Amino acid sequence: MRTRGPELRESEWLEILALVEEMNQLNKSVLVEGKDDVGALRSAGVVCTVLTLPDFEDLVEKGEIREVVVLTDLDRAGDEHLKRLLRKHGSSVVFLTGVRQRLRRTRRCRRGMRRVSEIFRAPES
Repeated sequence: MRTRGPELRESEWLEILALVEEMNQLNKSVLVEGKDDVGALRSAGVVCTVLTLPDFEDLVEKGEIREVVVLTDLDRAGDEHLKRLLRKHGSSVVFLTGVRQRLRRTRRCRRGMRRVSEIFRAPES
């Protein structure tokens, strides 16, 4: 029998919290698409610097960032953002994509969630 209800929500959330802990241990800036994503990561417990795309572009222009964890949405637009970033800044910035790849394997993603702002939203009690 498949787990449903609160038990499923809790196990899904534990997967997300493991990724939050991984990001906090990496202690690198995390790149997301927008302010809703920043809020969701903060609410989930991410304590490292979280940058939106415009903030990231400003820091790159100033030469103030050399490595970043990429956490764009897991949809077509997020994939395109990543490709564009790699083309534009791949020679000057190291893009860490492991967390994003692991996020794709979570139950929340397999259930169809693609936006960072929804994936990192805590389950309702």
